[in-house]
Amino acid sequence: MTVFEKYFSWIYTTAGAAAMVALVACQAEPKQAAPKPEKETVAFDALRDSMEAIAFLKMDSLCRYEPNRICELGLGGIVLGAPIRDAFIPDFPSEMITDSLDHKDGYVWVTRTFPYKQGRILVEGQYAPEDEANDVLLSNSLINRIRVETPEFATESGIRVGMTLGELKKTSNGFSWTAVSIPGYEAIQVTSTKARHYQAFVFADKGYKLAEMAEKGVIHLEKLPENLRIQYIILL
Repeated sequence: MTVFEKYFSWIYTTAGAAAMVALVACQAEPKQAAPKPEKETVAFDALRDSMEAIAFLKMDSLCRYEPNRICELGLGGIVLGAPIRDAFIPDFPSEMITDSLDHKDGYVWVTRTFPYKQGRILVEGQYAPEDEANDVLLSNSLINRIRVETPEFATESGIRVGMTLGELKKTSNGFSWTAVSIPGYEAIQVTSTKARHYQAFVFADKGYKLAEMAEKGVIHLEKLPENLRIQYIILL
């Protein structure tokens, strides 16, 4: 069994146990002369949520077996929350993978890079204060963020780096998009209401007067040029 499979076996076991606890809690509720549906509702809600979580994890793990597919929790053998030292992409040459330490604003983290012909995939570990970081802490870091910079990978809907904003909006099948500015990065981040987990499509901010386009920090998508292109995709 691979590390990837062991990781999800553990998740399914844990989620299944949570579901069983919720069910037992419901069955163990003492009989009352007057039933208390609010407690039963809580127990069954917990059970339903646990089962939905199991189904979501299973579907996402199957998604990641598809070649060059960006899923909600990761891609290939790269999974949010898993140890960064175990991150891999099937059939990717191990000698091309590089690990580095990145520093910014007093924090340090490990970045694992997978270079492709048309871009890169960057896998970032948890941030740690520079004065507290050490080799043990960093080597045991969990995956905190995945950044896809190559068009060689795409979501189930076909969204990939290089796609225009106009093309992105056409993929909205019953869900809406939200755009916000990312201070200090000269970027515009677009997310959808469809994803259960955080998934953002990032466009370059080419000096637009975003303050005039926004309301309560949210940019009116229709005011942005439809020929803007996705620079990278973030999973967080």
